[in-house]
Amino acid sequence: MSPEPKIKVALFFTHGVSLSEWDEKGLLEREVELYKRLSLHNIEFTFFSYGDKSDLRYEQMIPSLKVVPIHATVPFKNLKIFQYLISPLLPLLFKKELLDIDLIKTNQTWGGWVARMASNLNDTPLLARSGYEPNRYAEHEDRSWLYRKILSILSLSLYNGAKRILVSSKRDKEYLVENMAIPNNKIHLHLNWIDCQLFKPMHPVAKAKRILFVGRLTGVKNIPFIIDGCKGICGLDILGQGEEAGSLKEYVETHHLDVNFLPTRPNDQLPEVYSDYPVYVIASHYEGMPKTMLEAMACQRAILGVDIQGITDIVEHEKNGLIFAKNNTEDFREKLKTLLGDEDSRENMAENARQYIKDNCSLESYVAAEIEHYKAVLN
Repeated sequence: MSPEPKIKVALFFTHGVSLSEWDEKGLLEREVELYKRLSLHNIEFTFFSYGDKSDLRYEQMIPSLKVVPIHATVPFKNLKIFQYLISPLLPLLFKKELLDIDLIKTNQTWGGWVARMASNLNDTPLLARSGYEPNRYAEHEDRSWLYRKILSILSLSLYNGAKRILVSSKRDKEYLVENMAIPNNKIHLHLNWIDCQLFKPMHPVAKAKRILFVGRLTGVKNIPFIIDGCKGICGLDILGQGEEAGSLKEYVETHHLDVNFLPTRPNDQLPEVYSDYPVYVIASHYEGMPKTMLEAMACQRAILGVDIQGITDIVEHEKNGLIFAKNNTEDFREKLKTLLGDEDSRENMAENARQYIKDNCSLESYVAAEIEHYKAVLN
C-alpha cells in the first residue's frame, strides 16, 4: 500500500485563545488529541494561537507540530481593541509561515476572518469548522445590534470564502441555510467526537443521591433552574467556570442549598467524576451539541435533558435518558424522581447512552471523516 500523501494544515485558533488557556482550563489534552490522531496519517499541523512564547512548549505534544504564537510577535496582548484592529494584518505578518500550507482550517467561527484573509492572500483552500454557530447564540443573548451586525458580516465572510463548512448540529446547519443563505450542499454535519477508550464507566455510582452538571457557568446554561429543581430531592454538584460563578455561589450560600462547586479537573480525570453520579443534567435555553453531555453518556450515565434541539437530537426519551419540558420545574422534578427512583430503568438508559456514543460519536470515525473533508476540500 502506497503511503498517504502529506497534507500541511494551518489551524487558526478562536480569536484571543491560546494553548496556555486550553491548558489552564483543563482542555488541552482533549483539544489536542484529535490532531495527534490525524498526525498518524501524514498530516502536519501549524497552530496559529493567540499566545506568547510560552505556547511553544506544547510543540512536543504532536509529531511535526509547529506552533506560531501570535503574541510572540504582536504586542499589547491585553488591549482588545488594538488586537481586533490589527487582526486583518496577521496574514501579512505571518506570510512566511503560511507559504507551504495546503489547507487552512478554523477552530471556531469567531476569529475566522483572519483565516479567510490568509486563504485569499495565499490562494489556499479554506475549511470552516463551526463547533457552535455564534450568530444563533447571539440572538438569544443580550448582545447589541452593532455586535450582532458585525458578527454576521464576519461570519458570512468566512462561510462564503470556505470550500466546505463543518457544523456539529442539525440546528446549526438549518440556521445557516435559512438565515444566512448558505447553500445546503456546502454544509456538512460533523458531530462532536468522544474518545470512548478514555470516557467510559470507571466504577459503580458513588454518589447515588446527587446529580451532576458540567459546563460553563453562564446564563444560557440556566443553572438556577437546576438548583431550584433539585431542592428537597437530591444534591447537585457543579463543575465549571464562567461569569455567573460568583452570583451562583452567593445564591447557594444565602439559601443554604445542597449544592457543591467542584474544582476544575484535567480532561483525563473527568471520567472519574462522571462515573460518581447516577444522572447528568442539562437545562440550557439553547444548545448546539454539548460535549459534556456526550462525555457523560460515554461514561454510561443517564441524561436528564431539556426539550430543545441539540439535546433531543441525541437524547431519546426513555431510551437513553429522560426529557423534560423547557422551564417547567414540576416536570423536571417528576422526571428527576423517576430517574433516581428506578435504578433498573436508569441503568438500561445509561447502557443505551454509551452505545449511542460508540455508534455515532467515536473518535475513530471522526478522524476518518475529518481526513475525507480535507481531501474533498483539496480536490
